[in-house]
Amino acid sequence: MYKAEGEKGEKEEGKEREEREGEKKRKKERERRERGKKEGEDGEKREREEEAVLKGREGSLGGAGKKGRGKGKGGKEGGKERKEGRKRKEKKKKREKGEHQHHKQTEKLSTGGERKEGREEKRRKGENEKGNKKRKEERRE
Repeated sequence: MYKAEGEKGEKEEGKEREEREGEKKRKKERERRERGKKEGEDGEKREREEEAVLKGREGSLGGAGKKGRGKGKGGKEGGKERKEGRKRKEKKKKREKGEHQHHKQTEKLSTGGERKEGREEKRRKGENEKGNKKRKEERRE
């Protein structure tokens, strides 16, 4: 139907919002440049620190802010998610090749071959060691 006089279209509102945000950014940039001229490089550094505090990531301030946020955006542990993703992919490749064996130890057999130790063997070995300890104590007594 027809638009009421007070209402604006969604597109118009979006454009106005973008213009306001753009003005804010330009104003901030202008202020930073002016401050930079006065203070030199120190002004830019302070600006970065202020932004880090606002975003909850205190980088060079050494405070305990929320670190490692997002995909590599600043902070003490910047790029944490990206690094973890890369590690995961590397492990996956190794698993496919058969290189990546999680804590399975190889046991040399008397026949000259090798056998990988699984959970069952580990459990049995643990029980065996417990039994050995008991027998040792009994011998002492």
